[in-house]
Amino acid sequence: MLLAEEEADSLARAAEYYQQGIKSGERALGAEYFKDNKGHFWGLLETRPYMRAREGLANTLWSLKRRDEAIEHYRALLELNPDDNQGVRYALLNLLLEFDRDAEALALLKQYDDGMAEWLYTWALMEFRQGGGRAADRRLKAALKYNKYAPAYLVGRKRIPNQLPPYYGIGDDAEAVHYAHRYLNHWRRTPGAVEWLKSRVK
Repeated sequence: MLLAEEEADSLARAAEYYQQGIKSGERALGAEYFKDNKGHFWGLLETRPYMRAREGLANTLWSLKRRDEAIEHYRALLELNPDDNQGVRYALLNLLLEFDRDAEALALLKQYDDGMAEWLYTWALMEFRQGGGRAADRRLKAALKYNKYAPAYLVGRKRIPNQLPPYYGIGDDAEAVHYAHRYLNHWRRTPGAVEWLKSRVK
């Protein structure tokens, strides 16, 4: 991991280092260990270097535009640790939307009770894609309850700053900025979504 993060002179080289780290982890832990502990992996301290290396590989593959491979690694991480202490579900959700894999994205959304803007507003968007109606309005109402700032960035009333806030809290304006930065394109390329949002927000 240190070689991938500090010494690699290219993304491809970083991916190679991460892959070597993953293989080392698999050898050290053994196949039976994976089988016996699948489902609560992160709770065992000795698994964490492996989990971090696999997340690093998934993120690097995304940057290399090898997105199908990245999706498979994110899914594998969630199978090993459904509680998702690493927060890989957010990257996976974004990738699924990028590929228009809506059914899979909805299934992922339903898997977690998540109060972040990224989850709530994206769920509203997905319901809109499925036909809108009361389900979409209900999801949007829930999203607005937790973060009222996101719509201003999504409908263009406020500009997303060039420099993102260094940190954010649940429900604040900085969280809205980060969400819009990551998901504005998904809203814009969904026919009628921005107009629907604008009509529901005063």
